[in-house]
Order: sequence, then C-alpha cells, then structure tokens
Amino acid sequence: MRKGRSRFSIRRISELLKGFLLSDNSPHKVAGGLALGVFLGLFPTFGIGGIAAVGIAHILRLNKAAALAGLAILNPLTYPIFYPLFYIVGMIITGTNLNTTIEGIKKLAIGEVAVVYIAGNIVVSSVMSVITYLVSLRIAKGIVRRRHRHPE
Repeated sequence: MRKGRSRFSIRRISELLKGFLLSDNSPHKVAGGLALGVFLGLFPTFGIGGIAAVGIAHILRLNKAAALAGLAILNPLTYPIFYPLFYIVGMIITGTNLNTTIEGIKKLAIGEVAVVYIAGNIVVSSVMSVITYLVSLRIAKGIVRRRHRHPE
C-alpha cells in the first residue's frame, strides 16, 4: 500500500461487502434475503422488521445480512416516493376515487384509508421484492462468475 492512501477505499469497502454477503451463500440465498428485506422494509411491520427479517431469513435459510440490508429501502429519502405510490396503487386496486380518499383522510375514516394503503402496499412491496430478487440474483451470479474466473 502506498503512503498517504487510506486503507479503506470505496473499492475495498465494496469488496468487503461482496465477500461478506456471498461468503458460504449461494446467489439465491443472498438475492432471496435481500428481496425479503425489501418486502419487510416496505410493508408495515410496526417496529419488528429487523426481528422479522432475521427470523424469516433463518427459517427460509436465506442470507440474514442481506435481509437486514433490504430493510433500508424505506427511509426518509424514499418516503415521498413510496407512500404516495402505496395510495395510488391502492386506489386503483380498490376502485377508490382520489377525492374519496382525501375526504376520508379529512374525516379520519381510518378504515377506508387503511384498506387503500394496505392494498397498495402489498402490491408495491411484492413487485419491488420480485424486482429486487431478479436484479440482485443476476448481480450475485456475476460476482460469483468473476470470482471463479479470477480467483484472488
């Protein structure tokens, strides 16, 4: 290592994460864990998302670290994207008019708002977890292929 260079470059951190996530795990286990985490990260788990992610990943024999990483999908930066999306998709599924939902919120018709939100949330969470699985599986398989071609 050259003097003056940090031991922890972005590339080094990336390699450490790849190694951590793929050590003794198949690409399917890593992708499945990440997809599970994304689903639970989007779905309302009322504060037990981390416990649920680790528990379900353990039962399904998926990568627990990847499941925990997937939980980070819903955060203050993504709230403005996902919360409206949950309601829009929910309104389409339930056939609820936007004005009805706004009036429901104003009148605190919690039941109707909750049904719209949960319906949209289930669909969005499911679609996002499938997309996450497919994309991360492809990436994980690529990493494994590169490792076999160029062992360190």
